[in-house]
Amino acid sequence: MRLVKLDIEKGEFTFGQKIKLNQLLMSDVSEIEKVKGIIRILGGKIKRITRWNAKKVLKYINEVVKGLEKWAEKEKTALKYEPTADEKKQGFNVVYEKFGEFATSDALAEKYHIDPDTILEWKYAKIFLILAKDLEIHKITMRNYEREKNKK
Repeated sequence: MRLVKLDIEKGEFTFGQKIKLNQLLMSDVSEIEKVKGIIRILGGKIKRITRWNAKKVLKYINEVVKGLEKWAEKEKTALKYEPTADEKKQGFNVVYEKFGEFATSDALAEKYHIDPDTILEWKYAKIFLILAKDLEIHKITMRNYEREKNKK
């Protein structure tokens, strides 16, 4: 057994790992398969869980889950956005619903002129900060747009 200890709470995991972790945790596989999957996704190796390594493994899994929960809470507040009526008319809300995390990696890849797969290797903390900043800029832009539209 080899655990790769990443500080999930600090965002020391990649965007790709976050996507895979979310998919795994939402899947119908057994809890033991989820534990093994988390370890594999984060770069560790485990053949089996024994009474000798169970405490260490479960402690780490608990840290991972708590870290992911904290990121989910941050996302709920910092990345929350309700599209305007105009944006809904243009179908902006449909893109993310249809393409999920790929829409994010694709948009960032386009912005930085790189392959979308490269985005999957970036630390999640970096992705989160970029998304939060871009969303704040978008909110300001939309408020200004609405203000100008209402003046006319």
